[in-house]
Amino acid sequence: MFIVHANHAEGLVDESNDWYTNQHRADSVAIPGHARAPRCEISDAQLGYPSFGQYRYLAIYEIQGVPQEPLDAMTDAIDAGMHISESMGSELLAAGYELISSWLDDGDREIALNDGSEV
Repeated sequence: MFIVHANHAEGLVDESNDWYTNQHRADSVAIPGHARAPRCEISDAQLGYPSFGQYRYLAIYEIQGVPQEPLDAMTDAIDAGMHISESMGSELLAAGYELISSWLDDGDREIALNDGSEV
């Protein structure tokens, strides 16, 4: 996964949202190794821990295969002229992550409780 925390350029919220939703997501998933690219906006509901609250938006680029290859392909696409809107703020925080466990959802109740029983 490639995670990006970002903000819009001042006064360009609508333009940035339109660009990401209607162009950048499609451009991104067209790059080999990129599967999905959902985006989130920070919530008022927080646990009270330090957060990335200085960034309003989070994009999660789900990548497949050896993580560096899709990231290199993204860099190549940008270098080749893939449009990155000026409506995106200049400051962002980005990092690649590798899954070290599978996703767990309501259909996967294999969680052992402290007493050894399962949920």
